[in-house]
Amino acid sequence: MAEAARRAIRFEQPVEGFPGRAMNGSLEHVDFIPRSHMRIWHNTQDEIYPPHHHNALEIILCTENAYCVRTGETVHHLQTGDILFIPPHVLHELRPEAKGSRFIFLIDLDPFRDLPDFQAYRMCMTDYWLCSPGSDPLLYPKIYAGLMEMANAYFESQLLWEGTVYVRLMDILLLITRHHLDTQASQAHMSRSQYNEEYGKLSQMLQWLDEHYAEKVTQEQAADVAGFSRFYFSRLFRQVTGSTFPDYLSQRRVTAAQKLLSTDCPITDIAFQTGFSNVSSFNRCFKKYAGCSPSEYRLRYRKEHEIS
Repeated sequence: MAEAARRAIRFEQPVEGFPGRAMNGSLEHVDFIPRSHMRIWHNTQDEIYPPHHHNALEIILCTENAYCVRTGETVHHLQTGDILFIPPHVLHELRPEAKGSRFIFLIDLDPFRDLPDFQAYRMCMTDYWLCSPGSDPLLYPKIYAGLMEMANAYFESQLLWEGTVYVRLMDILLLITRHHLDTQASQAHMSRSQYNEEYGKLSQMLQWLDEHYAEKVTQEQAADVAGFSRFYFSRLFRQVTGSTFPDYLSQRRVTAAQKLLSTDCPITDIAFQTGFSNVSSFNRCFKKYAGCSPSEYRLRYRKEHEIS
């Protein structure tokens, strides 16, 4: 592992300059490389990063000594070689325990969102996922090798480096999703084919939800679309996604609202266009998942684009 890590010997960013962290409450604006969708750090800092979240997937690969990460109520004491995946907008805190180093990957998943298979990944990773040599001995070497290829392509500024990073990331997400399916099928005491069939129904329902989230969608209606009873749908949905259907629907609406807030559309109109019954519930829900009010989010967006 150390030999592979040493391959990424040049840790300079592909472009010069970094304006520093841009925060709005707990919401962080990730400063991606200009005209790209990512930034990768070889991080040796020992400062504390208080609870924050962002719209990027974050992957932390600990390469030397320990690193402490809190997600919600869970504290992860990462050891050398451990890999932690933190999905977009999962609140987390970074607390280094000693001098050390780690790779931190911050990657925009928007280029994947139009792929039908992205629904499967989205269901599998609604919360953090920790991968270590001990917990996943068969999966870990493939994920580790893929991440190191991503880091080397990035820091060596290889030709088509961004494409290389995304190809390797897609390989990794497919490995994780298939692993998740096998694990869930085993825990549910189902055959892989039976579980795949039910998983497929959920995936189709989520595609339907992407078209109807702004309507008055109920859990009963979603269960009917998937072809399950309300009770079974609720249990299966939480088992597969780690989230309740109402929470998932709220997050989907907030994500849609974030895109509309980049326009001049009035906030009141955005609330109704994304499925909220009134502005008060919209503001409350938006702050819960985005960490700031809709008006604060819009102001931050405009300031960022004035600078750029």
